[in-house]
Amino acid sequence: MNTTARAKVLVADDEPSSMALFQLALQNEFELMTVADGLAAVNGVKSFKPDVVLLDVNMPGRNGYEVCKIIKADPSLRDITVIFVSGAESLDERMHGYSVGGDDYITKPFERSELAAKVTRAVAARLSMTQLAQEATMAKGMATEIMANMGELGTVLLFMRNMFISHGYADVARHIVISMRSYRLPAVLKICGVLGFFETGTSGIIKPLESELIDKLRPTGRIIDFEGRTIFNYGRVSILIKSMPIDNKEFYGRIKDHVAILAEGADARVATLDMDETIKIQRLALEGVIRDTQKTIGDTNELYRALKHKNTHIMQTLLQKVEDLYMSLGLSEMQEERLSKVISAAADQASALYGEDLAVSAQLADIQRRLQAVLSAHQ
Repeated sequence: MNTTARAKVLVADDEPSSMALFQLALQNEFELMTVADGLAAVNGVKSFKPDVVLLDVNMPGRNGYEVCKIIKADPSLRDITVIFVSGAESLDERMHGYSVGGDDYITKPFERSELAAKVTRAVAARLSMTQLAQEATMAKGMATEIMANMGELGTVLLFMRNMFISHGYADVARHIVISMRSYRLPAVLKICGVLGFFETGTSGIIKPLESELIDKLRPTGRIIDFEGRTIFNYGRVSILIKSMPIDNKEFYGRIKDHVAILAEGADARVATLDMDETIKIQRLALEGVIRDTQKTIGDTNELYRALKHKNTHIMQTLLQKVEDLYMSLGLSEMQEERLSKVISAAADQASALYGEDLAVSAQLADIQRRLQAVLSAHQ
């Protein structure tokens, strides 16, 4: 990785229009070298030692896939990030790019902002790999110790025990990585659930193309073998082994069994974590409903009391006004008494209606108490 202020980027493309876009998007942020064919790209990579290489798939001399193979075959160059650029966007093209060692894929035509963002992320990823080197060395020592003391099945048993005490996606992923390192298997993984997603690998990071392949292959089957690699899809957990021990059939068979068990166990733990989170969300929602119900009951009772008071006052005022009119209406004493009784009865009936409303409030209060009891029982 270059330690200078500006990272180095080599662009190989034989189309002048595309090269112009590359230069506009990258020349202000990166130290740029441009070539127009595959042979020049190979020579440029060796002399320029870039941090990132952008390869057009179809070029004269050597195509982008061939150039990538040469880069990844050279121990002094294999850590360089390779991003393919192509007008083809099929899954087969992307899988082929990944199989020869590509790190990412950009489809033509592309936006300048998209290109700059991908290159910036690639440079940051290389820096992260450098910073994680010491941690990887320590983890490798831990994995070696696990393998020596526990053996292959011991790794599975230890993993399952750790699943019971894992507290989040990152913790689950950490134990998967430790297990993969104990088997000395380069791998990446992705966990997807109600809490979002988490991805990592035995090297500390996951390439964008690896993440994309996992997403595309997840719905295609549980265990998929391709070009010396195997992906295990178990519900919420996907593990991609980047180099399977195909030259050792017995070990290869055992590893497939072990990793399948690990993936299934991890998925079960993630399902439990998701359920806990769902219950937490539902509990918070229920608590909110209880609070709202309690407030509504209180507000309703206050409103009923106020309306009952107003109604009583109105009926009393009406009765008084009618009594004041008795003299002018020329009613007999019996007629006055009958009219007063009719008005009083109407007032009593109106007051009784508020009593029925209060009974409804009492029922709502009982429902609120029962909801609170259910909530307390599940704490």
